[in-house]
Amino acid sequence: MVEIDRVTEFQQRWGGIALPPAPAYEGGPRILDTDTPEGSAAEGWWFSAGDERVSMAYGFMIGPRGEFGIHAERWTPLHASIDGWVESLALAQHAPLWANGLLRLLLGERQFDRFDRHEVTMQDIAAILEAYGKETGLGLGEG
Repeated sequence: MVEIDRVTEFQQRWGGIALPPAPAYEGGPRILDTDTPEGSAAEGWWFSAGDERVSMAYGFMIGPRGEFGIHAERWTPLHASIDGWVESLALAQHAPLWANGLLRLLLGERQFDRFDRHEVTMQDIAAILEAYGKETGLGLGEG
């Protein structure tokens, strides 16, 4: 009965929520939705977190302790909770927006305009911020 309660609670809180694509794992589940629990009392119970965006050999599941992860031939937790997964998606969607504002501040308007004409990855931005920290002696998150 406890497992049915977990599924019901998940569905009431998260069911039907459409998610932005994740930067990894083939985008993650498209819409949070659940199904009948799988497993046993001895090994624990998992239930689906929602249908995958593309056909793949694994599924996104909620584990025995509420963790979000991938289940195929073995269980691989990705986050301690579904909340963590959803928060990571929100951060991945918003980080580039905040990165541009930070870079505009650090580089100055003219230099940022030159920079912004190019297609830039988060790795490029990380390299710029690292160089800034080395040049100034003040890395982000320090001081």
